[in-house]
Amino acid sequence: MTVRRPQKSEHGDAAEAPGQAYKNDIGSTVPTKNTITSERKKVKHMNKLQLIDADTLYYKPLAHPKMLIDGVLSDGLAILAGDSKIGKSWMVLWLCLQISRGEAVWGLPTRKTDVVYLALEDREWRVQQRMQELTDSPPENLRFGFSCGQLGAELEGQIEEALGEFPSTGLIFIDTLQMVRDNTSAKVNAYAQDYKDLSGLKKLADDHS
Repeated sequence: MTVRRPQKSEHGDAAEAPGQAYKNDIGSTVPTKNTITSERKKVKHMNKLQLIDADTLYYKPLAHPKMLIDGVLSDGLAILAGDSKIGKSWMVLWLCLQISRGEAVWGLPTRKTDVVYLALEDREWRVQQRMQELTDSPPENLRFGFSCGQLGAELEGQIEEALGEFPSTGLIFIDTLQMVRDNTSAKVNAYAQDYKDLSGLKKLADDHS
């Protein structure tokens, strides 16, 4: 806060009573009783933090996420990341085949469930070719999509619709995340954009876990 000095008049120094300059300059901004009361009302209606003590949380019966791959992948949101051209899409297709049939992954048991694989960077012939190299018996409960809407626009509704049509679906792969994101400006903070996009997907996954 700054207080402006009293200016000189053409007849000499301005003569003001003690404290008058302060009142003239900032008196209009001094909080009144009404504004203070208004601020208190705002605080009064603020949502209260919901806290739980450690002892209660320690003994509280809670349902834990179900495992799709024992000790590795559970219900909810997960990210598979790695360098380009190292075989991630091959591995995703293999995981889809194994989990949809309830077969082991890396020697670990899986929970059999319907699977949806959104292969957004591939075409049907490429997935067909890879699938023919991986299995002789394609499961009927594994379904593919090769296009979809964007996050924050159509995608969430499309996933909800697919889950309504195939309610036994327990796993959806989106390959890749970048294909469903909006084109963002270079000025947008990358971390903030990642957080925004993944928060939407996490809520969708949690709602159906």
